[in-house]
Amino acid sequence: MTELNNPNPNAGITQDVKKFENNVHGVVDKLAGVANQTAERLDQAGTKIQEVRSRLGADCSEFVQKNPVASLGMAVASGVLLGMALRRH
Repeated sequence: MTELNNPNPNAGITQDVKKFENNVHGVVDKLAGVANQTAERLDQAGTKIQEVRSRLGADCSEFVQKNPVASLGMAVASGVLLGMALRRH
């Protein structure tokens, strides 16, 4: 008898599916927004890392130019320590 009163018995299911679809689209839109924000932050972090890397490279170069003997001594000492550490393992 219920089917006679309601010409479209699937109407409730159709509405539920549309609500679910809208909810899924909302979640996907939010995830896309978060992904875009994350990408922007990573891009900014990458830019900062490049700036720091460039600055450190310039500082090292300047130190080596101003202190060539000390730089050579540090390089030799580092090599000896690294060689000793690698031979032990």
